[in-house]
Amino acid sequence: MFMGFGGLTQRGVCTLFLFEGGTLDTPVKFAFAWLGTVMLAVSVDAIAHVRHRRVIPALAASPVRRRIVDSMLFAAQITTAYFVMLVVMTYSGPLFAAAVFGLTIGHVVFADKPLHDATHCLPPEATPNNVSRV
Repeated sequence: MFMGFGGLTQRGVCTLFLFEGGTLDTPVKFAFAWLGTVMLAVSVDAIAHVRHRRVIPALAASPVRRRIVDSMLFAAQITTAYFVMLVVMTYSGPLFAAAVFGLTIGHVVFADKPLHDATHCLPPEATPNNVSRV
């Protein structure tokens, strides 16, 4: 049994991609699996973005329906994240890199928060407009 990360093949054994029919035995299949992994990983943050941007009130008028829609989106987000984890567990170096790349792209594209600004942590008299130079 091969332990550790490998490349396209691991000592002559082809990688199995998520399902029984997903044997990555050609470079073309591997390229599609790599792109699919990136897209799957990006979708984790895309689903979280939809959940947190409060798109849900537009989809469901009542609080009960909102909770149901939010729960369904959460289930989709977690299921997608577990599929990304399963791809990483193939111990394929390129697929691991695709998962990290996709999660990073998803974070960059769908991040809701601006970069941290620490000026709100300062007391009012020490804000940049009120700081005197000595």
